[in-house]
Amino acid sequence: PLHYRNFIAQTLAIPAGALEAFFREQLGDIDEPTFPIGLLNIQGDGRQVEEASISLSADLAERIRISARQEG
Repeated sequence: PLHYRNFIAQTLAIPAGALEAFFREQLGDIDEPTFPIGLLNIQGDGRQVEEASISLSADLAERIRISARQEG
């Protein structure tokens, strides 16, 4: 996988005009707002918010941290 710092360096090396031209070509025929996965009504009162949590063992949490650090 591409490390984040390399991704940023690669992204910064692309001229801004090229990115704009690419997205205009890809999205130029869209003439109305689009909303991903039902996000049209974002003014709710929070009553439908669901929350979940799970406890991890200290060993598993540490292994996840180590893996995340190794991946950058």
